[in-house]
Amino acid sequence: MRIIFEEENVLVHGNAVPESGRISIIEHDSSQRREFVWEPIAAGDWTFLGGSAFDTGFRQDLNDISEYFKPKRNDSGLRYLVIKLRDGATLPSLHFGPGGIERVESAFQAFFVIKEVGSGQYKLELIEEPKDARLSLWEDDPEPRIASGRDVLNRGFGIFSKITRAISSNIQEEVARSPISRAFFNEGQPELPLERPVVIRATLVDEDDFRDFVLAGRYKAIKEKIFRGGLTGGARPFAWKQLLGYESIKNPEEKYHTLRAQWEGLTAEQEEYCTILRERRSLIAKDVTRTDPHRLNAEQIQRLSELLTTYCIYDQDIGYVQGMSDIAVVILDIYPDDIDAFWVFAKFMYRVRGNFERSQEAIKRQFEALRRVLAFTDGEMVRFLDRKESGHMYFCFPWFLILFRRLATHETLPTIWDAWLCSPCANFHLLIAAAVLDLKRKEIMNEEFGYCEILQVVNRLSGNVDTDEILARAQSLLVQISRSLSTPPIIKQLLNLSD
Repeated sequence: MRIIFEEENVLVHGNAVPESGRISIIEHDSSQRREFVWEPIAAGDWTFLGGSAFDTGFRQDLNDISEYFKPKRNDSGLRYLVIKLRDGATLPSLHFGPGGIERVESAFQAFFVIKEVGSGQYKLELIEEPKDARLSLWEDDPEPRIASGRDVLNRGFGIFSKITRAISSNIQEEVARSPISRAFFNEGQPELPLERPVVIRATLVDEDDFRDFVLAGRYKAIKEKIFRGGLTGGARPFAWKQLLGYESIKNPEEKYHTLRAQWEGLTAEQEEYCTILRERRSLIAKDVTRTDPHRLNAEQIQRLSELLTTYCIYDQDIGYVQGMSDIAVVILDIYPDDIDAFWVFAKFMYRVRGNFERSQEAIKRQFEALRRVLAFTDGEMVRFLDRKESGHMYFCFPWFLILFRRLATHETLPTIWDAWLCSPCANFHLLIAAAVLDLKRKEIMNEEFGYCEILQVVNRLSGNVDTDEILARAQSLLVQISRSLSTPPIIKQLLNLSD
C-alpha cells in the first residue's frame, strides 16, 4: 500500500472528549482500493490522553463517500467537514486548523469531481483513475512476496557491501533509462540563490518540557521545538515512544514474548526445516559482530542478535537485510528494556521499511527526489555531477538506507533522527542530504574528480560532521524553499508544502 495524503492534528468530536488524530488517504496496491482513514494520536505520532468513542479510529472506502458539508467554523473557531456516505450515514465531524480543509479538498480532487450543490454542500463523483495528491518515498514493494531469504540478502547486502565499487546493476539500468536521470533538468528551470538564510539551532527539549507540552495538548508546538533543537538524552526514551505511537500497541509485553518464543522454542532439528529463518539467523550472526565492533561488548551483541531475530518473526516478508542492524543498535543504546527496544525498532522500521524491499524502488525514488531538490537548491552542483557521471546520486546510498547512521557518530545521530521524526515537512531526509552536499560543495566540486573521487570525499565524512551545522543548513534550505515564489510544484509535492 501507499499513503497518498496525510493531514495531522485533526479533531474528532466523539461521545466523550474531542480527540486529536491524523487523516490519510491510502491506496492498496493489489486491488487499487483506496480508503479514507482517521487514526487517533495513539496510533500516529502522539498518545491521546483520555478516551473517546473513536479511540480505535475509523476507515472508509473512498467509493462510499458521496458528499461533504463545510460549515464555516465551530464554536472554537476551527473549520470542520461533515462527510456523508452513499448509504446515508455520516462520519464523525472532522475539525481542522488553518488550511487543513483546503488541503483535504485538494487531495479529494485527485479522486473526485467536486460540485457545489448548495451553500457549503459539495457532491463527489468518483474519477476512474486516481492521480497522486502527494508523493511518498516510503511505499511498500508492490510485490512484497519473496522467493527466499537469500533473495532479499543478495539484493540488500550485495548493494550495501559493494557501495564503494558500484550499485547493483538493476538500479543502474533503471535509473539510466529514467528521463529524470538524463533530461528532466531543463534550461531555464528556476534555481535558488546559494546564499542561505541564517538559522540558529534552538536549545534541547528536556523530558519535563516534553511532558508539559503533551499534557497541555500542544503537540504541534513541541514537535516544532524538537525539530529546531532536538531532545536531551534523558527525554528521548519517553519522547520517541510517543512520537512513534508506542502506546497504540496492545499488550506489548505479551506480544513480544509470543514472537520471541516462536524462534527460541525451535530445536536444532526443527530449524533444519526452516530454511529462510536459518539463513537469516546466520546472516544476523555475522552482522552483529561487525556492526559496531569497537564499542559493543558480548552482552550488547547478544541483545542486538535477539532483537533482529525476533523481528524476523514479526515481519516475515522483510526478515533481515543488512543495514537493519545499524538502526537497531542505535535504539538499543537508548532503551535498556528489550521489550521497549523491540517495539520502538518495529515502529521505526514501519517508516523506513521500503528501504529494505527487494525491488529497491524506495531507494530509486530517493535518488530521483534528491536530484530534483538539488537541481533547485544548487543547479550548478547537479550540472557538475552530470559532467562527472555522478548525477545518479549513488554516493548517497548509505545515507538513505540507514538514515545517516554512518555519517554521524552514535552520540550525535539521535539528534538527526529527532529532527526527522518531528519535521514540519515530508521527506526531510532529502534536505539533510542536500545540506551535507551544500556544506561540502567546495570539497566535492573539484573539476579533476570523477565518481570514485566524489565517493571518497563522501566516505571520509563518516563520523566527521557537525550534526547541528547540518541540521541548521537543512532547516535553512526548508525556509528558503518555503518562502520562494519560484519553487517548482514537484518540490512542493515532495516536501508536502502548501502553496
